[in-house]
Amino acid sequence: MGQGEKKILISVDGSEHSFEAVRYVAQMLPAGRAKVTLFHVISRLPDSLLDVKKTSGIGYKFVGSQAWEQHQEKKIGDFMERASRILKTAGYSTDSISVVVRQRKGGIARDIGREAQKGYDALVLGRRGVSRFKDFIIGSVANKLIDHLQNVPLWVVGGHPDTKKILVAMDGSEGAMAAAEYVGNVLGDACPELLLLNVVRGLLALELSYEELSFEERDLIKLTKEELEKAKVEMESVFEDATKKLEQKGVDIRRIKTKFVSEAISRAGSIIEEADKGGYDTIVVGRRGLSKVEAFFMGRVSSKVMQLAKEKALWIVG
Repeated sequence: MGQGEKKILISVDGSEHSFEAVRYVAQMLPAGRAKVTLFHVISRLPDSLLDVKKTSGIGYKFVGSQAWEQHQEKKIGDFMERASRILKTAGYSTDSISVVVRQRKGGIARDIGREAQKGYDALVLGRRGVSRFKDFIIGSVANKLIDHLQNVPLWVVGGHPDTKKILVAMDGSEGAMAAAEYVGNVLGDACPELLLLNVVRGLLALELSYEELSFEERDLIKLTKEELEKAKVEMESVFEDATKKLEQKGVDIRRIKTKFVSEAISRAGSIIEEADKGGYDTIVVGRRGLSKVEAFFMGRVSSKVMQLAKEKALWIVG
């Protein structure tokens, strides 16, 4: 690849939600910065019949399998033409767009994961799949990819997110710093406005007035405030390091903002609140946080962000 070009794999299923994922990539990554592969796994039988076959142990031939498969190929072919047109309209050359349709082998998630391991800088999914009643991210395919595809950054696109602002959730960990660096690696000088945000919980849940508190409770509040101030100072240093690393990747530091939020009741809720208030439709989290033994994504904060960010794009990095 040429300098600055990234390999992006967009897994599509023919739905409008996966089409939205294509639109998001076209707007987020300027032409010439990425090579995009539109990838689809096609089944010879409808998933419902495959499930029945697995659970019942009945061996049979689906009479309409050939016609059904031809219909699916026609449908995904039309989708690929439409998706490619979106990318070309955004300035992508024909050489920078690849279309790959493969027969299902080991399972959809496994097949997508196998392709994603081939040196891609991101795997992009629509948050919802073909079913309009079920979040794609709650489905087995996406869950398996999130759980097992830990060495490939995953972008989950929900709704119609704008691409003009990005929020990076920071917690002082190596994982969070890697997430910030990843943004710089992928976007470089094309990076839009960027907010580095750190959220810590405080004592807002305490409803008593200061006069009603015991001496022990007052001491606890004093100690907590001192710790918050210490954490804020430490995060300022982290923000400085992250800003330097981003600048080295070509990001204009004038586009970088930092914010420290304390006294939050819910860290995930505060992240979403700040994103909503500031118009940040892309949220970036590191897969691993301060704990070295627990994946950040599996922690309460990031899983809640995933649940709440239904109309945004969420990048899971690391």
